[in-house]
Amino acid sequence: MIDRRDAARAGLLFAVTVVTCTLAGLQQAVSPHDIEQAFPGTDPGFWQIISRFWHLGLPFSGTLLGILLAHEFGHYFLGRHHRIDVSLPYFIPAPTLIGTFGAVIRMRGPLWNRSGLLDVAVMGPLAGFVVAVPAYVWGIANSTIVQKASIGEGGFFLGDSLVTMAIQYLVVGPLAADVDIMLHPVAFAGWIGFFVTSLNMLPISQLDGGHISYALNERLYPLIGRATMIGLLVMGTVGWKGWWFWAGLTWFFGVDRHPRPVFNEPRLDPVRRALGMAGYVVFILTFVPNPFMIQS
Repeated sequence: MIDRRDAARAGLLFAVTVVTCTLAGLQQAVSPHDIEQAFPGTDPGFWQIISRFWHLGLPFSGTLLGILLAHEFGHYFLGRHHRIDVSLPYFIPAPTLIGTFGAVIRMRGPLWNRSGLLDVAVMGPLAGFVVAVPAYVWGIANSTIVQKASIGEGGFFLGDSLVTMAIQYLVVGPLAADVDIMLHPVAFAGWIGFFVTSLNMLPISQLDGGHISYALNERLYPLIGRATMIGLLVMGTVGWKGWWFWAGLTWFFGVDRHPRPVFNEPRLDPVRRALGMAGYVVFILTFVPNPFMIQS
Protein backbone atom coordinates (compact mmCIF):
# COMPACT_ATOMS: atom_id res chain seq x y z
CA MET A 1 0.00 0.00 0.00
CA ILE A 2 1.35 3.43 -0.98
CA ASP A 3 1.80 5.92 1.84
CA ARG A 4 0.06 9.21 0.99
CA ARG A 5 2.82 11.35 2.47
CA ASP A 6 5.42 9.38 0.54
CA ALA A 7 3.41 9.86 -2.67
CA ALA A 8 2.99 13.59 -2.03
CA ARG A 9 6.71 14.03 -1.37
CA ALA A 10 7.68 12.05 -4.46
CA GLY A 11 5.12 13.90 -6.60
CA LEU A 12 6.34 17.33 -5.47
CA LEU A 13 9.98 16.48 -6.16
CA PHE A 14 9.06 15.12 -9.58
CA ALA A 15 7.07 18.25 -10.46
CA VAL A 16 10.01 20.50 -9.52
CA THR A 17 12.37 18.28 -11.51
CA VAL A 18 10.11 18.61 -14.56
CA VAL A 19 10.58 22.38 -14.29
CA THR A 20 14.37 22.28 -13.81
CA CYS A 21 14.88 19.74 -16.62
CA THR A 22 12.66 21.74 -18.97
CA LEU A 23 14.68 24.87 -18.21
CA ALA A 24 17.87 22.90 -18.91
CA GLY A 25 16.39 21.77 -22.22
CA LEU A 26 15.39 25.34 -23.00
CA GLN A 27 18.98 26.50 -22.58
CA GLN A 28 20.10 23.90 -25.13
CA ALA A 29 17.36 24.63 -27.67
CA VAL A 30 17.33 28.46 -27.70
CA SER A 31 20.23 30.59 -28.94
CA PRO A 32 20.81 34.34 -28.49
CA HIS A 33 19.88 34.72 -32.16
CA ASP A 34 16.48 33.10 -31.49
CA ILE A 35 15.85 35.54 -28.64
CA GLU A 36 16.89 38.52 -30.76
CA GLN A 37 14.49 37.47 -33.53
CA ALA A 38 11.62 36.92 -31.09
CA PHE A 39 12.16 40.26 -29.31
CA PRO A 40 13.65 42.64 -31.95
CA GLY A 41 15.08 45.84 -30.56
CA THR A 42 14.29 44.98 -26.93
CA ASP A 43 16.06 43.43 -23.95
CA PRO A 44 13.59 40.77 -22.72
CA GLY A 45 13.58 39.66 -19.10
CA PHE A 46 13.97 36.13 -17.84
CA TRP A 47 10.24 35.44 -17.53
CA GLN A 48 9.54 36.83 -20.99
CA ILE A 49 12.02 34.39 -22.50
CA ILE A 50 10.57 31.51 -20.49
CA SER A 51 6.98 32.30 -21.48
CA ARG A 52 7.94 32.56 -25.15
CA PHE A 53 10.16 29.46 -25.46
CA TRP A 54 9.33 27.10 -22.55
CA HIS A 55 7.85 24.44 -24.86
CA LEU A 56 11.20 24.04 -26.62
CA GLY A 57 12.62 22.49 -23.45
CA LEU A 58 10.05 19.68 -23.40
CA PRO A 59 11.70 17.30 -25.93
CA PHE A 60 14.77 17.08 -23.69
CA SER A 61 12.99 16.96 -20.33
CA GLY A 62 10.31 14.53 -21.52
CA THR A 63 12.89 12.13 -22.95
CA LEU A 64 15.27 12.28 -20.00
CA LEU A 65 12.56 11.93 -17.39
CA GLY A 66 10.99 9.08 -19.36
CA ILE A 67 14.31 7.20 -19.22
CA LEU A 68 14.77 7.91 -15.51
CA LEU A 69 11.17 6.94 -14.74
CA ALA A 70 11.62 3.62 -16.53
CA HIS A 71 14.83 3.00 -14.57
CA GLU A 72 13.38 3.84 -11.16
CA PHE A 73 10.04 2.09 -11.64
CA GLY A 74 11.95 -0.97 -12.83
CA HIS A 75 13.45 -1.03 -9.32
CA TYR A 76 10.15 -0.13 -7.66
CA PHE A 77 7.90 -2.75 -9.23
CA LEU A 78 10.41 -5.57 -8.76
CA GLY A 79 10.87 -4.47 -5.15
CA ARG A 80 7.13 -4.64 -4.58
CA HIS A 81 7.00 -8.00 -6.37
CA HIS A 82 9.57 -9.39 -3.91
CA ARG A 83 7.73 -7.85 -0.94
CA ILE A 84 10.55 -5.43 -0.17
CA ASP A 85 9.43 -2.20 1.49
CA VAL A 86 10.54 0.39 -1.08
CA SER A 87 9.61 4.04 -1.47
CA LEU A 88 8.39 5.68 -4.63
CA PRO A 89 11.17 7.29 -6.72
CA TYR A 90 12.45 10.58 -5.30
CA PHE A 91 13.68 12.81 -8.12
CA ILE A 92 16.39 15.34 -7.27
CA PRO A 93 16.03 18.71 -9.02
CA ALA A 94 19.25 20.66 -9.48
CA PRO A 95 20.54 23.72 -11.39
CA THR A 96 22.84 21.60 -13.56
CA LEU A 97 23.35 21.14 -17.31
CA ILE A 98 20.56 18.53 -17.30
CA GLY A 99 18.41 19.94 -14.49
CA THR A 100 18.65 16.99 -12.10
CA PHE A 101 20.91 14.76 -10.07
CA GLY A 102 18.75 11.77 -11.02
CA ALA A 103 16.45 9.88 -8.68
CA VAL A 104 16.67 7.43 -5.80
CA ILE A 105 14.49 4.78 -4.20
CA ARG A 106 14.75 4.01 -0.50
CA MET A 107 14.72 0.40 0.67
CA ARG A 108 13.10 0.59 4.10
CA GLY A 109 12.83 -3.12 4.75
CA PRO A 110 15.15 -6.15 4.75
CA LEU A 111 16.47 -7.86 1.65
CA TRP A 112 14.91 -11.30 1.80
CA ASN A 113 17.21 -13.17 -0.60
CA ARG A 114 19.85 -12.75 -3.30
CA SER A 115 17.37 -13.53 -6.08
CA GLY A 116 15.25 -10.55 -5.10
CA LEU A 117 18.34 -8.36 -4.75
CA LEU A 118 19.47 -9.21 -8.27
CA ASP A 119 15.99 -8.73 -9.79
CA VAL A 120 15.56 -5.30 -8.20
CA ALA A 121 19.09 -4.14 -9.05
CA VAL A 122 19.19 -5.24 -12.69
CA MET A 123 15.68 -4.29 -13.78
CA GLY A 124 16.28 -0.53 -13.40
CA PRO A 125 19.26 -0.32 -15.80
CA LEU A 126 17.65 -2.71 -18.27
CA ALA A 127 14.37 -0.76 -18.34
CA GLY A 128 16.17 2.58 -18.73
CA PHE A 129 18.35 1.17 -21.52
CA VAL A 130 15.31 -0.13 -23.43
CA VAL A 131 13.78 3.37 -23.40
CA ALA A 132 17.06 5.18 -24.16
CA VAL A 133 17.83 3.19 -27.34
CA PRO A 134 14.83 4.31 -29.48
CA ALA A 135 15.15 7.84 -28.08
CA TYR A 136 18.78 8.03 -29.20
CA VAL A 137 17.96 6.52 -32.60
CA TRP A 138 15.27 9.15 -33.24
CA GLY A 139 17.44 11.91 -31.85
CA ILE A 140 20.44 11.01 -34.04
CA ALA A 141 18.20 10.87 -37.11
CA ASN A 142 17.13 14.45 -36.36
CA SER A 143 20.55 15.81 -35.35
CA THR A 144 22.79 18.09 -37.42
CA ILE A 145 26.20 17.31 -38.89
CA VAL A 146 28.60 20.23 -38.41
CA GLN A 147 32.21 21.04 -39.16
CA LYS A 148 34.42 20.64 -36.09
CA ALA A 149 36.16 23.90 -36.97
CA SER A 150 32.86 25.76 -36.56
CA ILE A 151 32.57 24.70 -32.93
CA GLY A 152 35.58 26.73 -31.92
CA GLU A 153 37.99 26.61 -29.02
CA GLY A 154 36.37 25.79 -25.69
CA GLY A 155 33.50 23.81 -27.20
CA PHE A 156 32.93 20.45 -25.59
CA PHE A 157 32.36 17.04 -27.11
CA LEU A 158 30.63 14.00 -25.68
CA GLY A 159 32.52 10.73 -25.67
CA ASP A 160 31.09 7.70 -27.42
CA SER A 161 30.16 4.33 -26.00
CA LEU A 162 29.80 1.16 -28.05
CA VAL A 163 26.03 1.64 -28.30
CA THR A 164 26.21 5.29 -29.41
CA MET A 165 28.88 4.49 -32.01
CA ALA A 166 26.78 1.62 -33.36
CA ILE A 167 23.60 3.71 -33.57
CA GLN A 168 25.40 6.63 -35.20
CA TYR A 169 26.95 4.32 -37.80
CA LEU A 170 23.62 2.64 -38.60
CA VAL A 171 21.61 5.88 -38.76
CA VAL A 172 24.08 8.42 -40.18
CA GLY A 173 26.85 6.26 -41.61
CA PRO A 174 30.62 6.82 -41.30
CA LEU A 175 31.65 10.43 -40.66
CA ALA A 176 34.65 12.29 -42.06
CA ALA A 177 37.35 13.21 -39.56
CA ASP A 178 36.59 16.93 -39.78
CA VAL A 179 32.87 16.72 -38.92
CA ASP A 180 30.83 15.86 -35.85
CA ILE A 181 27.17 15.52 -34.88
CA MET A 182 25.42 18.34 -33.02
CA LEU A 183 22.94 16.32 -30.99
CA HIS A 184 19.23 17.02 -31.06
CA PRO A 185 17.96 17.51 -27.45
CA VAL A 186 16.29 14.08 -27.61
CA ALA A 187 19.60 12.48 -28.63
CA PHE A 188 21.39 14.33 -25.82
CA ALA A 189 18.81 13.02 -23.34
CA GLY A 190 19.37 9.51 -24.73
CA TRP A 191 23.14 9.94 -24.31
CA ILE A 192 22.61 11.03 -20.70
CA GLY A 193 20.38 7.98 -20.20
CA PHE A 194 23.16 5.67 -21.42
CA PHE A 195 25.72 7.47 -19.26
CA VAL A 196 23.55 7.26 -16.13
CA THR A 197 23.01 3.56 -16.84
CA SER A 198 26.75 2.90 -17.04
CA LEU A 199 27.41 4.84 -13.81
CA ASN A 200 24.76 2.85 -11.97
CA MET A 201 26.20 -0.40 -13.32
CA LEU A 202 29.72 0.14 -11.95
CA PRO A 203 30.30 -3.12 -9.99
CA ILE A 204 31.10 -1.47 -6.69
CA SER A 205 29.56 -0.36 -3.41
CA GLN A 206 25.79 0.26 -3.23
CA LEU A 207 25.36 1.00 -6.94
CA ASP A 208 23.13 -1.28 -9.01
CA GLY A 209 26.22 -2.98 -10.43
CA GLY A 210 27.53 -3.57 -6.92
CA HIS A 211 24.26 -5.20 -5.88
CA ILE A 212 24.40 -7.44 -8.96
CA SER A 213 28.03 -8.34 -8.28
CA TYR A 214 27.18 -9.31 -4.69
CA ALA A 215 24.14 -11.32 -5.75
CA LEU A 216 26.10 -13.24 -8.39
CA ASN A 217 29.15 -14.03 -6.26
CA GLU A 218 29.39 -12.87 -2.65
CA ARG A 219 33.01 -14.00 -2.29
CA LEU A 220 34.26 -12.16 -5.39
CA TYR A 221 32.29 -8.98 -4.61
CA PRO A 222 35.05 -7.32 -2.45
CA LEU A 223 37.77 -8.11 -5.01
CA ILE A 224 35.70 -6.76 -7.92
CA GLY A 225 34.89 -3.62 -5.91
CA ARG A 226 38.53 -2.91 -5.10
CA ALA A 227 39.57 -3.49 -8.72
CA THR A 228 36.84 -1.08 -9.84
CA MET A 229 38.06 1.53 -7.34
CA ILE A 230 41.59 1.29 -8.75
CA GLY A 231 40.17 1.61 -12.26
CA LEU A 232 38.24 4.76 -11.30
CA LEU A 233 41.35 6.36 -9.80
CA VAL A 234 43.43 5.53 -12.87
CA MET A 235 40.80 6.86 -15.30
CA GLY A 236 40.48 10.01 -13.21
CA THR A 237 44.25 10.52 -13.43
CA VAL A 238 44.62 10.06 -17.17
CA GLY A 239 41.19 11.29 -18.34
CA TRP A 240 37.94 12.70 -16.95
CA LYS A 241 38.48 14.03 -13.41
CA GLY A 242 34.88 13.21 -12.52
CA TRP A 243 35.95 9.59 -11.94
CA TRP A 244 37.68 10.80 -8.77
CA PHE A 245 34.31 12.00 -7.48
CA TRP A 246 32.79 8.57 -8.12
CA ALA A 247 35.76 6.90 -6.45
CA GLY A 248 35.25 9.11 -3.39
CA LEU A 249 31.49 8.52 -3.35
CA THR A 250 31.78 4.75 -3.53
CA TRP A 251 34.53 4.77 -0.89
CA PHE A 252 32.22 6.75 1.42
CA PHE A 253 29.46 4.15 1.12
CA GLY A 254 31.89 1.25 1.40
CA VAL A 255 33.83 -0.41 -1.40
CA ASP A 256 33.53 -3.98 -0.11
CA ARG A 257 30.67 -3.84 2.41
CA HIS A 258 27.18 -5.07 1.58
CA PRO A 259 24.21 -5.98 3.81
CA ARG A 260 23.47 -9.69 3.83
CA PRO A 261 20.02 -10.88 2.79
CA VAL A 262 17.91 -12.62 5.41
CA PHE A 263 17.92 -15.88 3.43
CA ASN A 264 21.25 -16.15 1.64
CA GLU A 265 20.68 -18.97 -0.86
CA PRO A 266 24.00 -20.57 -1.93
CA ARG A 267 23.52 -20.19 -5.69
CA LEU A 268 21.22 -18.31 -8.05
CA ASP A 269 19.22 -20.16 -10.67
CA PRO A 270 20.52 -20.10 -14.30
CA VAL A 271 17.89 -17.60 -15.47
CA ARG A 272 18.92 -15.05 -12.86
CA ARG A 273 22.60 -15.57 -13.53
CA ALA A 274 21.89 -14.89 -17.20
CA LEU A 275 19.93 -11.80 -16.22
CA GLY A 276 22.89 -10.54 -14.19
CA MET A 277 25.20 -11.14 -17.15
CA ALA A 278 22.76 -9.22 -19.38
CA GLY A 279 23.12 -6.30 -16.99
CA TYR A 280 26.88 -6.33 -17.44
CA VAL A 281 26.50 -6.51 -21.23
CA VAL A 282 24.49 -3.28 -20.96
CA PHE A 283 27.29 -1.82 -18.80
CA ILE A 284 29.90 -2.66 -21.45
CA LEU A 285 27.72 -1.22 -24.22
CA THR A 286 27.06 2.09 -22.41
CA PHE A 287 30.39 2.74 -20.66
CA VAL A 288 32.29 5.87 -21.77
CA PRO A 289 35.89 6.08 -20.42
CA ASN A 290 36.20 9.80 -21.24
CA PRO A 291 32.65 11.22 -21.39
CA PHE A 292 33.39 14.96 -21.63
CA MET A 293 36.12 16.54 -23.75
CA ILE A 294 37.00 20.19 -24.38
CA GLN A 295 38.20 21.31 -27.80
CA SER A 296 41.48 23.18 -27.55
